[in-house]
Amino acid sequence: MCTAFLFWKGSALDPAVTGSGASNTTGVHRRVGARMLRKLSGDPECRNGTCPTLWGTEDAKDYVVQGYVITDPERLAQLDLPEGETAVVVPAAVLEEYFRAQR
Repeated sequence: MCTAFLFWKGSALDPAVTGSGASNTTGVHRRVGARMLRKLSGDPECRNGTCPTLWGTEDAKDYVVQGYVITDPERLAQLDLPEGETAVVVPAAVLEEYFRAQR
């Protein structure tokens, strides 16, 4: 199951800034703090509704990526992430679907 969100540290989507994490709602929208997210693209192979997804903020200034959290220490070391950030893996099809729709 995929439940992680990638938040940009210090942005309006950072749980430390909004004071809360993401909470699920039904449909193609989710609320992060006081902000709504709009589903832009999802994993076409998804069968259970909780799969990697690309979300956009209501003001279209940020993206939120829902994916599988990278836990492998070697992979994380390659990324050299600062404290408070994490990385997730999403199938290429999630991003390809979004960019194809933008043409």
